[in-house]
Parts: sequence; structure tokens; C-alpha cells
Amino acid sequence: GEALSAVDALCKKLQEAKEEKRLLKEQNKHLLQALQKMGSAPPTTAAKTPEPLSQDKINEYAKISEQGLVVSAWRSQILKESECVIAKFTDLYLNINKANKELQALAGPISEELDHAKLQRETFQRMFDCSVEDLVKFSVFGHPRALNKILSTLDYWMDQLEFVLEKIDK
Repeated sequence: GEALSAVDALCKKLQEAKEEKRLLKEQNKHLLQALQKMGSAPPTTAAKTPEPLSQDKINEYAKISEQGLVVSAWRSQILKESECVIAKFTDLYLNINKANKELQALAGPISEELDHAKLQRETFQRMFDCSVEDLVKFSVFGHPRALNKILSTLDYWMDQLEFVLEKIDK
């Protein structure tokens, strides 16, 4: 009973983490769009003779600078969100280990199925370590493409988690 309720709790946590990741993906999409907009800002070419800036130009520069601040705020928000997701997954991983240990105590010698699940878990633990590395890169370079890579790794990782949970459930 205890092990099964642990599995139920894991399933619930997995759903919550999925929702969290969906929101994260949505935010990252907005960030990419904002960066594209910034990329399409008119290039400033140095004139041969400096001209006094028109009010329009001043407004334009102020707008570009403002966009930069917005993007920077988005970046730190997204980084915070992604750290939260990573923390949730670490928690899930630890809980799965705990549920597995409880099951082993209940079931005696571990079954072939759980051996397979263990192998899967080790595989995505390695992938998870790589994701954390990507997250560090993302926080240093602040680029949403790095976050996209993390998100797709997390997608794969979640599928693996679901697979393990199904095995444990049986």
C-alpha cells in the first residue's frame, strides 16, 4: 500500500511538473519572439557628419533600450522558472528511488522489469546531468536556444519517468 501511494504521489507530481514545463515553453516562445523583434530593429549607421538627433530618433532609441530591459527581465524570470522545474525533477527522481527501494523491500528480489526500469533511470539521470550543464550555459549566456535544448531533454526525461512509473505500477 505504501509503495503504491508513493507511485500515485509521483504520478501527481509528474502532472504538475508537466504543466510547469508547458508554461515554461510558452514563456520561452515569447522570449524568442522578443529577441527576433530586437534583431529586426533598424541598424544604426554612423553618418559622415554627425547630425543632431531628431525627437523621432530619440524615441526610437528609447524604445529599443526599453525592449532590452524587458527581454533582460524575461530572461531572469525564465531562468528562475527553469530552476524551479529542474528542482521539481530532482525531487521526482529522489522519490522514484525511494519508491523503488520500498518496492524492493516488499517484492524481495528485484524483477527483470525493475532492472530494466533501473537502467532507464540511469540513462535519463545521465541526460539530466547534461541538462543541468545546459542550464548553467543558459544562465551564463542567457540564450533561449539553450533553454529550448533543456526543454526537449526534459520532454524525453518525462517520457522515461512515465515509463518507469508504469513499470512500478504493475
